[in-house]
Amino acid sequence: LTSEEATVDTDNHDTFSRGNVVLTSLSTGERLESQSLQWKASRERIMTDTPVTVTRGKNIIRAQGLEADPELGEITFVKGVRMDIQQVPTPKATQTP
Repeated sequence: LTSEEATVDTDNHDTFSRGNVVLTSLSTGERLESQSLQWKASRERIMTDTPVTVTRGKNIIRAQGLEADPELGEITFVKGVRMDIQQVPTPKATQTP
C-alpha cells in the first residue's frame, strides 16, 4: 500500500490512509486506487466511502465506496458501480482428422 499520509492506531492496529492511495494485491496483482482507505484490523477488512477504481487484468471497476478482504478476493461495492469488461477471445474449435 502506498499513500501520501497514514495514521495508525497503536491500540487496535487500525490504519487510515489518505491521498492517492494505491493497494496492490501481492497474490493476484489486482490494484485498488482511492483517495482514502481504512484498515479495520479486528475484522481484517479494508473499506472506504470515497470513489474507488479496481483493476483486474484488463477489467476496470469503478464505484463509490467498498469493503473488501486485503487480497481483494472478496469485494462489496457500495454504490454507483460501473464496469469496463474486456472480453477474452474464445479459442477457435479445431477438428482432428
